[in-house]
Amino acid sequence: MNFTRDGFDLFNTDFENDDIQPYEIHFPDVDETIFTFNGLVTELPTSIPIGDKITMDVTIQISGVVAVEGSSASSNEA
Repeated sequence: MNFTRDGFDLFNTDFENDDIQPYEIHFPDVDETIFTFNGLVTELPTSIPIGDKITMDVTIQISGVVAVEGSSASSNEA
């Protein structure tokens, strides 16, 4: 994922506690697909590059149903 330092700080806060949080993933596709779900951040890198944009991997354990929205989503759930 790509995001700013502020975005990393938010993920780090979620990683450091055991509370399930709501998340959305917005895909850069023509359908403007969005996955909405609750989850727990289970893995986060310990060091990050400094710059305008940060690229890294985050692991989120999904809790419950993933809702799918988009102009061609055939269902509301995945």
